[in-house]
Amino acid sequence: MKRRYHGSRVSKTNRPKHFAGLLALALILVCTVGGTVAYLVTHTDPVVNTFTPGEVSCQVEEKFEGNNVKTEAVIRNTGNVPAYIRVAVVANTVDGDNITGMKTLPAGWLNTTNWTEGSDGFYYYKGVVQPGEKTDNLLKTGINLDGIQVTILASAIQSMPDAAVEDAWNMSYNSGTSTWTEAVPSSN
Repeated sequence: MKRRYHGSRVSKTNRPKHFAGLLALALILVCTVGGTVAYLVTHTDPVVNTFTPGEVSCQVEEKFEGNNVKTEAVIRNTGNVPAYIRVAVVANTVDGDNITGMKTLPAGWLNTTNWTEGSDGFYYYKGVVQPGEKTDNLLKTGINLDGIQVTILASAIQSMPDAAVEDAWNMSYNSGTSTWTEAVPSSN
């Protein structure tokens, strides 16, 4: 033991016997943690978040019987997200290559089991169409194209969130009742 002189008396300095052991243990911990962090920084691949933007698109697919009867009109969801589908049907009378006027389609042509006519003149598919899938046939019966031209213009919108279709189309879909109604404007 070492003695120090402090004025008129002599005191002993008490060093713990385990001081060297505690110092060695602390040094080992610092080296271990530092080594682990250094290893993880140099050997761990960075985390990369990949986001695929949603794509909404559709395509009209038609079938004909001969050259003058349109028997099927379905719309395929060619996007990568579930979508609602609507169509506008334009019928014109034609003389050769010239459009000569508007035409009204005969009653009963629309497949009302799976489609409904909106108050805005569009026809809305009752349900959500998954990517790669298609709607049921728009036509209940074939349409004879003698002297008329029937063009089907389709559009699609993502099915989620509900506000997307309400804002863009001003329509709301109730999946419980399979009905389309005009959207109620929010009071914001």
